[in-house]
Amino acid sequence: MESSIPGDARHPLPRRSLTRGIGFVIAGSLIFALCAVTCVASIPQVTTVARNRQDIQGIDASEKIIAFERVKDSDLTALPDLPDAHQIVFEDCRDLNGEGFQYLKRMPNLAVVNFSNCPTLNDDSIEALLSATDLEWVSIQGPNQITNQSLQKFAREASLRMVMIGEGSIVSRSALQELKRALPKCSVYGPDGEVILD
Repeated sequence: MESSIPGDARHPLPRRSLTRGIGFVIAGSLIFALCAVTCVASIPQVTTVARNRQDIQGIDASEKIIAFERVKDSDLTALPDLPDAHQIVFEDCRDLNGEGFQYLKRMPNLAVVNFSNCPTLNDDSIEALLSATDLEWVSIQGPNQITNQSLQKFAREASLRMVMIGEGSIVSRSALQELKRALPKCSVYGPDGEVILD
């Protein structure tokens, strides 16, 4: 009995399709490698780690990169004016739902926000974040409550150049593709670092 599986010896794939497929794999690999290098190069050289309200009050106005560990929304009310801050990291913030994001307006040059392991982060949090900032990069990793609704909100932000939505979010591949179509100059990454193409 003869096999009819496309691409086997008896039914080879057309050379053009095979070349195009290999081209997509190579291009995707190169983009992922570039992102990995960019992400490693942009790993924050954090000089200030704030773990509570007192730490936040003591942040020097000249800080550029700040990490917030286990802070709550109410702690963010203590944020001083930070004109030089351009990147912040929220890590293990289990009581962060965005009510304190209005205080991020005290960071007028904020461009990059990374969330890691912030399980209470949700669509309302993203709305509050975007209304208080003019971001270029957003990364959300670990457990959270982000849905496709947040991707629609990101799609209205022309300043975005990179959005990474990792494992733990409740987003669909089609919503990630819609985000990419809405922001063609923005690099969009799904779970496992998957490069989203329109």
